[in-house]
Amino acid sequence: MLQSIPEDLSRDAWLAASWKQTWETAGPSRILRYIRDPGDGLKPACADMENLKRKEQRYRQKQQQNYNRRHRAHDMPHLQPGDHVWVKDMLQRGTVVSTADTPRSYLIETPRGTLRRNRFHLSPTSVAPETPLQML
Repeated sequence: MLQSIPEDLSRDAWLAASWKQTWETAGPSRILRYIRDPGDGLKPACADMENLKRKEQRYRQKQQQNYNRRHRAHDMPHLQPGDHVWVKDMLQRGTVVSTADTPRSYLIETPRGTLRRNRFHLSPTSVAPETPLQML
């Protein structure tokens, strides 16, 4: 094969040029374009999109229920201003003043001052917080 090409070149230079015609074959960019852009060939054959949406919604709800059950997740009851609570991370009692700007957060009045805590860190209690003795 290697010896036949130089022999062809000596006879006719245009014969060697026609041996490999790269301009008529599809280049890499053209091949990739056809792979990326198939046109109308890959349209979904699903005619009932409403049924598909209902199935996906049921699947998401079931997945959420399983996750919440597995991780013991639940909604905690809301606290009202004036409720007495135990602040878990500070190990002291306090009273709910109001809700904070962030979701599930409350402003708590304690003997040490006012705190903002997430509902997770607050346990309702029936015992009122201790008030410090005031000097008369």
